[in-house]
Amino acid sequence: MLAKTTTSLDTHHDPNSTPEGTAKCYDDWSGTYDKEIMTQLSCTGPRECADALEKALDGSTRKEIRILDVAAGTGLVAERLVKKGFTNIDAVDGSQGMLDLAQKKQIYRRLICDFVGPNPLDIENDTYDAIACCAGFAAGHMKDDCLPELIRVVKRGELHFKISD
Repeated sequence: MLAKTTTSLDTHHDPNSTPEGTAKCYDDWSGTYDKEIMTQLSCTGPRECADALEKALDGSTRKEIRILDVAAGTGLVAERLVKKGFTNIDAVDGSQGMLDLAQKKQIYRRLICDFVGPNPLDIENDTYDAIACCAGFAAGHMKDDCLPELIRVVKRGELHFKISD
């Protein structure tokens, strides 16, 4: 009988976790996150999210487009967006450990450590042209009660979503 192989991912999608508990798990995981997600699990979500956003924003001047990377983690989606010519990207994530790693990559203009939910973020209304969000709606993470807040920070008529898991 083979033992079940578990990854850090298995312990981070607890639907009963509090936001603070989830953030601590990601803080603890941050040092191996990129390697585990991209190499061991062959995750395609960050690429798919960046590709979908690029398609939705086709024809726009990429350097002028303001993007909010929600549940940004270490910046896996933003890395791909930067390669596509998007450079005006901010990040929001509840894990300071993940944002510390993202900061080292120098891909974001602003990093916001906060939980995305029904409470207002420290962001003005109608700030962004688009939102990128990869795996943010996993079990124990963001809930649908965050949608009004995300809509508030995106310019009217400019909401682009690609939800990946």
